[in-house]
Amino acid sequence: MMRRRALRSASSAGRLRHGGRGVGAVGVDDDELIELRIVEAGARVDMGQLDAALVTLQDAGVDADARGESAARLDYAYAEVLLASDRRDEAAEWFRHALSADPEDVTGAAPRLAELED
Repeated sequence: MMRRRALRSASSAGRLRHGGRGVGAVGVDDDELIELRIVEAGARVDMGQLDAALVTLQDAGVDADARGESAARLDYAYAEVLLASDRRDEAAEWFRHALSADPEDVTGAAPRLAELED
């Protein structure tokens, strides 16, 4: 799933390489910037750059106490990268944060968390 997003928005993600507000990124709101960072992290995962993907999401402002759909999407993406990095316990924690950020579970964090807790 991350790969498709990365390919679909590769040119947008590339603009983030120089601080997130490079040429062409002017007027991007916070939610759009978070989405671009998620796309960039997905591209990094596809290239095997798991640590860089985590840093990208951290730079985007991953925050266990944040609420709302964008925060939930960021938490979910962070959890997925942690899981890809074989950091299962931390991934479960961040899936919990995603669910807490968005109780309606738009991200689908609940079933991912259930998989990890089995």
